[in-house]
Amino acid sequence: MLTRSAVILVLAIGPPLFARQRAANSRHPAPPPASRGEHLSPKRQTPSTSNSTPTTQESLLAELGQGFGIHKTEHFALACNTDPQLARQVAKRIERTYGAVIAFCRFLRIQALTPSQPLEVLLFDRYEQYVDYGRSVGFSPQHTRGFYDEGANRSAFYNAFNDPEIQQLNAKISLLETRSDAQSARLRQLRRQVDYHAGTVLQTVMRHETAHQVLYNSGVLSRSIPTPLWLAEGLACLFEVQAAGPRRHLPINRPRLEKFNQAAAHNVLLPLTELLTAWPGPKVQLTHTETFYAQSWAMCYYLTKYRPRPFAAYLKLIRSRSPTQKPSDRQELADFEQSFG
Repeated sequence: MLTRSAVILVLAIGPPLFARQRAANSRHPAPPPASRGEHLSPKRQTPSTSNSTPTTQESLLAELGQGFGIHKTEHFALACNTDPQLARQVAKRIERTYGAVIAFCRFLRIQALTPSQPLEVLLFDRYEQYVDYGRSVGFSPQHTRGFYDEGANRSAFYNAFNDPEIQQLNAKISLLETRSDAQSARLRQLRRQVDYHAGTVLQTVMRHETAHQVLYNSGVLSRSIPTPLWLAEGLACLFEVQAAGPRRHLPINRPRLEKFNQAAAHNVLLPLTELLTAWPGPKVQLTHTETFYAQSWAMCYYLTKYRPRPFAAYLKLIRSRSPTQKPSDRQELADFEQSFG
């Protein structure tokens, strides 16, 4: 078990962000879960031992079928059947995420690897196509807006403007537009909701899942090594928001910070030992996902900003693990204490 001094060192001696984490260590809530929009996918979280190289562009197009094309960038092969303008926007976003991960590596003095092949990203125009593809690779895509398939080493998304919730909003807009007494303020509100919702999906979810892909392919994490769930998700959460400028490599993720503060205010933060030893599985409950993600982000943010050298050493330690055996909870905690005291 982590000592009191270790908990205080890692979490309590820091910004106000972590002021209430210590109190959570005396509580014993249920393990962290998956939820709507943030599915803890066993497909993604189960490390793959496959060393196969990415498929060629021709075979990728043959796999996806008629209507798809390849939009190539410096580091990605974006296979999509969407409007070309949307494809260009997505391509720019995923390249920015790639650059943000490399900047993170430089800050921690981690030598980033360059993938030998373009990283594959799929962008489906229709939600139904995305669902069908997810099921075909063993992923349960309902209530998700994107995922990284660690085994196949590719990310998949769909056109957020064709999201079922967006379509419902558009139906309300169409109905209001046919009414003579339609209120222009209500129409403007609904249209803002559409733009905000679609923009949030296109940016936050794509950054998160693409960050997983780049983190595994740049050598920060290893696809063949069991990675603690908090570490994999917390690192990806770091890249959900874009830096305001080239010198701000680590912006605060305001939505995650808000969820963290809410959990702290209601005294429902997960105990540190449960956070560090959580792994996806059938007993994972759905009510604590947002708290789990918020705490995972907060931990990674703190360690990156205030303990960068020990954090780099911890990541190296994780990468040195045996690919054939998941560590016990005791070993998980011992590895954390070894790096951070």
